[in-house]
Amino acid sequence: MTTALVGYYDYDSLRLRYRANAAPAALDAYVLYEQPGEPGKAYKDAIPSVTSFTTDWTEQTLEGDPAGGSPGGCNITGGGIQLRSSATSLVKGSLYARLVVARGNTAYEECLCCGYLYDAKPFLSVGEHGGLETSEAVAFMDVTYTQANVGGGAVVVEITPGAGSSFDILDGRAVNSGTNTVRFAKYTAAGGTEIVRYVDVASGATTTGAMPRDAVGYSANTAAVISVLPPTIPGTQTARVSQTGAGGQNDTFRILITILVKGALPTVSKANSTNQADVTVTSGAATFAFVS
Repeated sequence: MTTALVGYYDYDSLRLRYRANAAPAALDAYVLYEQPGEPGKAYKDAIPSVTSFTTDWTEQTLEGDPAGGSPGGCNITGGGIQLRSSATSLVKGSLYARLVVARGNTAYEECLCCGYLYDAKPFLSVGEHGGLETSEAVAFMDVTYTQANVGGGAVVVEITPGAGSSFDILDGRAVNSGTNTVRFAKYTAAGGTEIVRYVDVASGATTTGAMPRDAVGYSANTAAVISVLPPTIPGTQTARVSQTGAGGQNDTFRILITILVKGALPTVSKANSTNQADVTVTSGAATFAFVS
């Protein structure tokens, strides 16, 4: 005789919740259950297949119909959540899902399974439970900006996770064709106050700043820290990669940066650049893409 995992009662319903920063082809969820007095005979309830996805890491909720079981209750014996891969590579950390029983079709929920689904693990069985903290989603950006103002300007690029998300900077490099200073720093928010400074390479011809690094190679100041460990940028705080001081017309500023994503992919903005209307992307893209 099959052992019950969770009781399933008349007017209970299935509910699927997910967060995503990349879209699979489809996401399916269902349970198998037995009626009292009918051991070994399985019935199935399912969530309608999800084929259109919101990918900004906000939680989305899909409702199933109330259970068709008897008032005395049924026994959920199996089921789970299945991801169907698309052309977009999904890595661990790009889609997190929970399948729950909504008791009496209310806000009271009991979790059947939860965890990350991705190309290498496309199924969660009822009874599996994994936390959000186990992300392995690595993303990369390679972008070049050109400063075209005849009077000079400075490129300031701010990378912000957004509320409920964060990222760790695994490594990064900025290459400046001009002579102004190159800096990596952490700020309270876009356009906010500097918290700490990781890299500060003084002005000179074709300056390059890279991290992680030890204390050798950047100028001493009260905001400087040794960036041997990957810095974490949480929520609405921002990582700023910038030129300081005015650069010449048509100077370029290339940024290559690798991050470990926990939640949504971050936004990238050059809005706080000096003469920002004349700062444009001339190579690559000011967005992150997963490294598969």
